[in-house]
Amino acid sequence: MIKLATALVSPVKMEIIGASHFRFMESAFKGLAQIFVVDNRFSGFLVFLGMMACSRILATAALVGSALAALLGMGFFGVPVEIINAGFMGFNSALAIPALLYFLVPTKKSLISCVLGLFMTLGAQVAFEALFT
Repeated sequence: MIKLATALVSPVKMEIIGASHFRFMESAFKGLAQIFVVDNRFSGFLVFLGMMACSRILATAALVGSALAALLGMGFFGVPVEIINAGFMGFNSALAIPALLYFLVPTKKSLISCVLGLFMTLGAQVAFEALFT
């Protein structure tokens, strides 16, 4: 009982968030920029604006696909944070999700197919990365 009480009172070490921590919006826009092999979040924002000029639905789908790929890559597939922050997990999904929505009428069933496409795209990307390392 005494050990438990001292453990509750003792100070806890806290980490200062450094450069190796997950940056959500930066990795989402870098995922869009990585389509053109550019490592810059501003370029990803310009890609997003260019897609918005053509289609708001497809531009939103590309950004959401890149952002969900970053989240699922870290949480579900266990990809290192440095790879996610560089945008390497988002570019395939930023291409796959708008492609599915372009050829399918946006309904609940097509959104389910987009989620399945997201998982298949990420699974294939992680598998090929593990195969070629």
